[in-house]
Amino acid sequence: MDPSAPHSIVEIDGKRFDSWIGEDLLASSVELTTDKTGEATIELYDPTFKILDGFLGGGARALQAKFWYGWKKDVGNALFVGTLARVEWRDWTTTLRFHDFSSKMKQAKKTRYFKKKSDLQILRQLAADNQLQFSLKGNIADGAPLDSLMQSGKTDWEMALKIAERAGLRLYVRNDTLYAVEAGKTGIIADGILTYEKDFTLLRGFNLGYKLPENKKGRAKKTEVRGRGRAGQRLTGTNNTGTNNGTTNLIVREDLPKPTVALLNRRAGGKSNRQREYAFEHHLQTLPNFERIVELRSTLTLGGMGRFFGGNYLVTDIRYNFRPGKLTSEITVGRDILR
Repeated sequence: MDPSAPHSIVEIDGKRFDSWIGEDLLASSVELTTDKTGEATIELYDPTFKILDGFLGGGARALQAKFWYGWKKDVGNALFVGTLARVEWRDWTTTLRFHDFSSKMKQAKKTRYFKKKSDLQILRQLAADNQLQFSLKGNIADGAPLDSLMQSGKTDWEMALKIAERAGLRLYVRNDTLYAVEAGKTGIIADGILTYEKDFTLLRGFNLGYKLPENKKGRAKKTEVRGRGRAGQRLTGTNNTGTNNGTTNLIVREDLPKPTVALLNRRAGGKSNRQREYAFEHHLQTLPNFERIVELRSTLTLGGMGRFFGGNYLVTDIRYNFRPGKLTSEITVGRDILR
């Protein structure tokens, strides 16, 4: 066996399926995305239902699975950990689909109050209530504690997205941790360089494209948030993106206890980042000879595409596809008109 061959390992309730050992594992995939639940699948050769019955013969139950990918003998840390969501059988193949642990946060609608907690403290509590760790990536300033905030008939995931939207954050779950990252930030230092036609090709015939983000969903060139301070005095927070492209966005009548100009400026910046529409967005597929795991929400430099299309991009979605002898990834990257 070629020691440089791609390698996939999937462990389901302690039982391990290794692409280098045995022939049961036909294919596997992991899809990681922003603000949504990640998903992983494994396809197992199971013509007599032996594997399926070994896991679920006594009835459906909450199986847990871990997925690893790599090359040679190095598969690194688990790329995905989740629980069983769906079972399929077709053409002698059992397919098991797993959702990441953000699915815990979607199981029940709740009504409750958060008292004297800031945005990040609420996110931390929502994670802890669902047995998740919480990690904040980047230097993100927290807002002032709220006197009271109501979670009215929302799941914990819906509530977390609401908090993230007004704070200018994006959310994703990796293994047992809820991550919050600043929306739209590509950073200054890239995590690596991918070169066109050496490391990747365009996915399914997509062409490179650019458009001015000027429609009503585009990134606002200016965002203004208004609130009321002491004695009803109007306070205004603004965020100017430094570009003439885009719309002007006015936000009023927000429930902001004890607003300050600093808080309103932060909210304006968050709203601007969350509402941006990328001027550049590309769908890529890595080539079979590409041997690297790319992380969700990382920054990549795309090379070999000229000065206009080349540069730093943010990874917003990624899907790994494995079949024996082949491991590729489908990557969606984007950036706005600023480099």
